[in-house]
Amino acid sequence: MAQNGANVDVSNLVRVPASTIEFLEALNFDVYVLGPHGRLTLFCSQDHIPSPQEWSVLRQQAGRLYIKTGDRDRWRTQVAENLERLMEADAVPPLRQFELLQAVLDDSLRQTLTSADLTRTIQQSQQFGHHLVSVLTREVAVGDLFSILRHDFDTFSHVVNVSSYCVLLAVELGYSDAAELEQIVVGGLLHDIGKRYIPNRILAKAGPLTAAERDVICSHPRLGFVDLCNRKELNEGQLMMAYQHHERVDGGGYPVGVLGREMHPWARLCAVCDVFEAITGERPYRKPMTLPAALNLLSEQGGKHFDREMVQCWMSAVKRTHSTPVGVV
Repeated sequence: MAQNGANVDVSNLVRVPASTIEFLEALNFDVYVLGPHGRLTLFCSQDHIPSPQEWSVLRQQAGRLYIKTGDRDRWRTQVAENLERLMEADAVPPLRQFELLQAVLDDSLRQTLTSADLTRTIQQSQQFGHHLVSVLTREVAVGDLFSILRHDFDTFSHVVNVSSYCVLLAVELGYSDAAELEQIVVGGLLHDIGKRYIPNRILAKAGPLTAAERDVICSHPRLGFVDLCNRKELNEGQLMMAYQHHERVDGGGYPVGVLGREMHPWARLCAVCDVFEAITGERPYRKPMTLPAALNLLSEQGGKHFDREMVQCWMSAVKRTHSTPVGVV
């Protein structure tokens, strides 16, 4: 199959990340590539597994991969069946493992949250949380992670990014117990669960919010906490990440306006990561901040909006691992 022209019709296709295809040992569906000049061609199938050289060319050309819409369930099943193996495979670099997890988790959360299956959402968060901690504590630096994360405006991308940042900040703060880090990453994945009650017309609004719309947005921590508070598989820290991630250490946050000393440490940690991810990502109403500008904003708000020690630790982690100057603490 091949088409020429800059405006290729992909209406019957679904884009999939290359990381979910590259390390599979076999395929039971066809995968197409959209090249730099708008040419759509068959890239791989059950009869053709690409060579390392072909994958290298694809990455260099930034080719985008697609599957037929009717093959989406086959793709999901095959990736899920191979996930455990790929997470243990030495041949798969940690950053590629993370890309794979990001794609699968994004797709899984999108399905469960859309269907309002809270139990399944928590179970998937716990399952993938284990893998995220395993990958993120193995030679993955903040700067490397920042370069491969999706920074588009999407609730599902946002929670995966925030939860990943929470793990790296927790490690920087001295957390080392794997079980505790897994609890933190699950809290990060669930911190915005209250947004499932917010109409998309408000979440995706390109212009300024009205006072009434702002009130609706500000209800999501309370709604998320109510959803989660009776779940016996979650602990206090995880509940407070959902309830308090928009509180401020100076008492000026919401939904309650507690002071920093009344905020759970995991909530203070999540607040830093949540805002950092939000201001460095695309939003309908503004362009993303540059990394130096984002870190300068966090620094200015240390001791006001954010816990000062956590801001300093986050800035230290980013500056130590990023190749470009990012300002001062």
